[in-house]
Amino acid sequence: MAQIEFSHEERTGFAETIKDHLDAEFGLELGSFEAEELFDFLLKAFGSAIYNRALYDAGAIVSRKSEEISEAILGLER
Repeated sequence: MAQIEFSHEERTGFAETIKDHLDAEFGLELGSFEAEELFDFLLKAFGSAIYNRALYDAGAIVSRKSEEISEAILGLER
């Protein structure tokens, strides 16, 4: 699998979200560098599992919709 990559703006946004959450929930103040390092760690540790779950969920939706379309087509038979 290719590495999961985000734009600079996305990474900055994720880091800000991490900083805000840790400050609000635990009173921990991180700098931008530390927050981006934490984001990198979380991405490496959990990114593949989250990505794979999203693919599984998307596949289940496509499968369900495909069955609905097949049933609709069968309903049109004369």
